[in-house]
Amino acid sequence: MQQNKVRIIGGTWRSRVLRFSDQPDLRPTPDRMRETLFNWLQQSVRGKRCLDAYAGTGALGFEALSRGAEHVTMIESNRVLVQHLHANAGLLETRATSIYQGNFAQIVPKLQGQPFDLVLLDPPFSQGLVSVSVDILQAKNLLAQEALIYVETELKDPDWPDWLKPLKYTKVGAVHGFLLAAK
Repeated sequence: MQQNKVRIIGGTWRSRVLRFSDQPDLRPTPDRMRETLFNWLQQSVRGKRCLDAYAGTGALGFEALSRGAEHVTMIESNRVLVQHLHANAGLLETRATSIYQGNFAQIVPKLQGQPFDLVLLDPPFSQGLVSVSVDILQAKNLLAQEALIYVETELKDPDWPDWLKPLKYTKVGAVHGFLLAAK
């Protein structure tokens, strides 16, 4: 299986390379989109608890840690990608991660009582997981007061629930990125 890599673009681990193998439906967040997201967030990542809900390569979660996040919880269903997440956390010598293998909806009950300040939501496309995931986050009280949610989706104009306020929007290729605030 081919080895791929993604580069951390800012913070303490700037230019460090994360390695992972090809997997079906894996879409690492492009550098340009990550740069836009973290420019939007600026210093609001520092000291925050983050959830990388569909971690994949871990690019978003490790980028958040590199930029000062206190802790990142990563959820990934693919066993091979989870092995790469552990290997990359070891490479970066960080203990500020919790990595769970499994389906988002199955793992979430284990996280109750740990509200997140920033949620990174980049689920597989065309499965309706954005709206389901957002509903689960609210129903399970996983959002801290004034939490931010970043969503990557194939949808240009998703129907956000009333409790979410869209703040920012970007598009890279066919991927639409939204920064939302919990009201």
